[in-house]
Amino acid sequence: MRRRRSSIRPAIVFGGVAIGLAALGGEINLSGENATLNVSPFLPGAAMHETRADSQAALQFSNANEIPSQIEAVPSAPATGLMIHATFDSSITANPNAAAIEAMINRAIAIYEALFADSLPIPIQIRFRYATTDVHGTPLPPGVLAQSNSVIYTVPWNAYINALRNDHHTTNDTTANASLPVSALSTNLVPRSADGRAVGLNTPPAMFANGTVGVGGPYDGIITLNSAAPFQFTRPANGTHFDALRTTEHEMDEVMGLGSRLGHVGNNLRPQDLFSWSSANHRSLSPSGTRYFSINAGVTNIVNFNQNPNGDFGDWLSTACPQARPFVQNAFSCLGQSSDVAATSPEGINLDVVGYDLAMFTTPATNVLNFSAVLHGSVNPHGLPTTVHFQYGTTISYGHNTPSQSKAGTTYQNVSANISGLSSSTTYHFRIVAIISGHTFYGSDRTFTTP
Repeated sequence: MRRRRSSIRPAIVFGGVAIGLAALGGEINLSGENATLNVSPFLPGAAMHETRADSQAALQFSNANEIPSQIEAVPSAPATGLMIHATFDSSITANPNAAAIEAMINRAIAIYEALFADSLPIPIQIRFRYATTDVHGTPLPPGVLAQSNSVIYTVPWNAYINALRNDHHTTNDTTANASLPVSALSTNLVPRSADGRAVGLNTPPAMFANGTVGVGGPYDGIITLNSAAPFQFTRPANGTHFDALRTTEHEMDEVMGLGSRLGHVGNNLRPQDLFSWSSANHRSLSPSGTRYFSINAGVTNIVNFNQNPNGDFGDWLSTACPQARPFVQNAFSCLGQSSDVAATSPEGINLDVVGYDLAMFTTPATNVLNFSAVLHGSVNPHGLPTTVHFQYGTTISYGHNTPSQSKAGTTYQNVSANISGLSSSTTYHFRIVAIISGHTFYGSDRTFTTP
């Protein structure tokens, strides 16, 4: 399999002219434009990531066919907190299957907007493409399902670490901050533009539609789905096609801030590298041996990092297809397997600790008896009017709701509800649901089995 390509371009270009750091100290009003542009004090650049198919899939992309899809309803997005604004390239809008592709992308966006409820609005701008070439017109390499190009910023170590520490809002943040190094591991840290804003830094979008980076670039990133790959745009994905939603979420994670410095030029760490360990209290940024993602100084291994140089070192370890744990961020994807980012998935936890704030958590049920149980969760109202309840049932369609409870404040609060009338020897699904300032957020699904 061909080695994954990666690149970092630290130049900032506008109108074909490189702009030096001296020009980055304030706002610039460009001739012919009415708007005053926000210019970061940090040096921007570009990074690229690719999602690859597992080698055992034996893809023949040139002969691949899409599955025509029915259009699925897309939940409405919140107007506050995390907002992801999609721009659909003409490679999508002119495609005969445009409606299905756009609906799939909107479903992916809805997943993130329902998971994260940051106290300040964080609009993320992403352009989506569906093509066999990258943003520069170069054919995508064999085996590549998707590619993302995103804006990165070079931020002095202390500036980023201080911002990250000050952004602690969740229990994950508190745990992760306690494991941050007491001294700098590199001169700078290199967050994505969206992630920089998530921790309060001035890191505006800066990418143009052709992938160049410069003042006034409207995008945080560009995601290209390989139109030659056998994608299915609705679920469940069958065994001869890749789940387009899972692939799209993978690249959205990259634009939002996941990824390692391993495989890239330079020694400056990425935010994800702050949580890379080989054992308890032993950090590791070696491309050999075992590395894993942990937020408590390596004590708990949440998921292993990929160490296969054919894949991305910031992705998760991938086992042979079909994968027992087909996480969104696995380095290699399998035909017919699906998953989503969730509050308790490695991706959800990782995004949480690098700056995004999970709206709530579904926690394990207790007092599980033959016919009753107690459901638990946690929610942060962020100072906004909030009501909370649980959904539960024998499938992920749930079907039952607990009475609503009102919550207020700016910290995470525990929520519990007693349920009865259950059947013995039965597995139940449940999740916490919060309506914050009129917008609905969902916690992850959990299960329990009655005796």
